[in-house]
Amino acid sequence: MTELAATGDRFLRSGLPQSETLLLLAVQMHAYETALPHLHRGHDVLEGRSVHAVAVYQAVLRHPDDPNLALTHARMLIELAAAWRPLPDRVLLITDDVPAALARAEARDGRPHNYEELRLHHLADHLFTCLAAEDQVRFHILDRRTTPPGRALDEVTRWCG
Repeated sequence: MTELAATGDRFLRSGLPQSETLLLLAVQMHAYETALPHLHRGHDVLEGRSVHAVAVYQAVLRHPDDPNLALTHARMLIELAAAWRPLPDRVLLITDDVPAALARAEARDGRPHNYEELRLHHLADHLFTCLAAEDQVRFHILDRRTTPPGRALDEVTRWCG
């Protein structure tokens, strides 16, 4: 089930966006520091939602009506995070048809998305697509619409390995 803030907000907003952003970036720093022993031994470390996800979603929440300003803000947050910890060497971006992905989430949760949530998810998709286009060396895109599950697993294993 999708995590919800006490208010029922899928985006876990408390009303203090600058504090939330800094706390989420601090969590990213902690994750990196926790992984350091493994990195020093030469191991690969996989993260779930990393710096780019924090940057995109916080930018979307700060600038929901201005895609250009949201993208600029996401870039700034990525730069800020990079001052505290290295960015991931690789970012696997799994893309999908946004309405289809949201329909799956709604079926799982039994709760429809409201108009604002739909807009935010579409804007996040746009920002991720822009960031991936700007950094094609770091980003690898796996399109869920055109990649069968078995091939997706092989592609992720090859790309990460």
